[in-house]
Amino acid sequence: MSFILSVNRRSVEDTVSAFAAYQQYIGSVRTRLPPGALQLLDSDWYFENHPHSPHDSWLEKLEVHEVASGAREQLRRSAIKIKLLSSYHDGIIELNYERVYRYSLRADYGSVETSAHGDWLWDEFTLNEANHLVHSIEWQRGLWEIEADDVIYTWRNLSPAVSV
Repeated sequence: MSFILSVNRRSVEDTVSAFAAYQQYIGSVRTRLPPGALQLLDSDWYFENHPHSPHDSWLEKLEVHEVASGAREQLRRSAIKIKLLSSYHDGIIELNYERVYRYSLRADYGSVETSAHGDWLWDEFTLNEANHLVHSIEWQRGLWEIEADDVIYTWRNLSPAVSV
């Protein structure tokens, strides 16, 4: 299920309709959304042209790792961390998914000279049948889906402090 990814936005009218449908969907699942995702969805900047928004950011690092516990570290769970250079190049955005159930990473570089993902174009949060968060991320040259308990967003400023 997708609402606001490119496939749903062929015209201005389609875009307006897609965002309205997405807002209606979010309203219908609001009480079941995990707190980290809800905080992003409730912000007034996440889907806007704002320095803290991931829109137009570039991938710096993708880390998939397993967190171990137990006497022999035999109890394991997958986690993902995405590190982005913000669109204004003045900050680092990190998205952490501490308990991941499923993920799919697709890149399609085609005949482009560079083998880079390009800009983070659009993303959306949905819930699946198990009530897990599904974060769909559309890159200029790829599409990712991460199914997790929640997402934790952090911002780190790269701009030098202004001295007075």
